[in-house]
Amino acid sequence: MTGIALSASYYGAYEYLHWCMHLPKSRRVERSWLFYRLNGHHLLHHRYMGYNYNVVCPLADVLFGTLLLRAKFSFAQARGPAVPDVQPLPA
Repeated sequence: MTGIALSASYYGAYEYLHWCMHLPKSRRVERSWLFYRLNGHHLLHHRYMGYNYNVVCPLADVLFGTLLLRAKFSFAQARGPAVPDVQPLPA
């Protein structure tokens, strides 16, 4: 029963956060530090589909070697208060 509750909670958090990332509206959650970091993680997933699969808990990406913290190459990136700069660091 605990496993079902945890799975449902995780899935609910994933759906809500993913929805907020694609349809930003200055919700309270979108102003948090955690959302800011997860949104950058998610942005890189859309640029590099083989990386950053886990929107809610990037620990899985660390364990499976799919974590990407910054872009490999510069690309046109969305801008906004809840979107971190994930462009490559200057050399």
